[in-house]
Amino acid sequence: MRVSLTLPIYLRGNRNNRAIAATIKHYAGLGLPLHICGSEGDLSRKYCDSYLSENVKYIEVPQDRFSSNSGGGDVLRKKFNDSIATHGPGYDWYCMMGADDIVSESIFESLPSTHEPTMAGISMGNPLIVCDLERGARHAYTVNLRYKLPLRLLPGVNCFNKAAMELCKWEPYQRNGCETGAEMLFREFGNVLPLPGWVVMLKEGNVLNKTQHIKRHHPTKPATREQIALIQRFV
Repeated sequence: MRVSLTLPIYLRGNRNNRAIAATIKHYAGLGLPLHICGSEGDLSRKYCDSYLSENVKYIEVPQDRFSSNSGGGDVLRKKFNDSIATHGPGYDWYCMMGADDIVSESIFESLPSTHEPTMAGISMGNPLIVCDLERGARHAYTVNLRYKLPLRLLPGVNCFNKAAMELCKWEPYQRNGCETGAEMLFREFGNVLPLPGWVVMLKEGNVLNKTQHIKRHHPTKPATREQIALIQRFV
């Protein structure tokens, strides 16, 4: 199975972003083709230098501004679409991960061989763990997402097979909500496949969907000892 990974990043001038560094290190170590797509020229390119290899490439993809809207926006959707398209044809699956989201390695091994247009991700109800790096892993919490939409996938990773990319003309992010919009698109025109796994969201500084926003809209509870140990693998 030929699987490609895409990680769009936007540092906002911060050369010492610990969350994105942990995310890049995780995905760069999986041995899969990874494109890190920054938009701040030499700053983001140099930030990624130590992780680059035969499998890991830095690609400059323009982004006009930082999106603070929890639903994303046209700028973020364009960045996502332009980034995932940098791999071009030749893969069975195209996977997009959040810049500060770490997901279980097993999901990339679980992607099936299918010719039906399919979007896959980690099933809703699996662990979604949030860690504010300024407070530390021991203050992490889990989130029980509560949306108005009937969603089946957690945020953190979106996987599209070849048929899905062709169906949407290489623009899976078309609708409001970015990743939630992509899921609703494929509920109508393809298949949505939930897979087992977990998501660790690392928060640092001014980010999309701050912890205050998450706690205001979704039920949370303290992370377990095992979940804290999981976070400590990465930070």
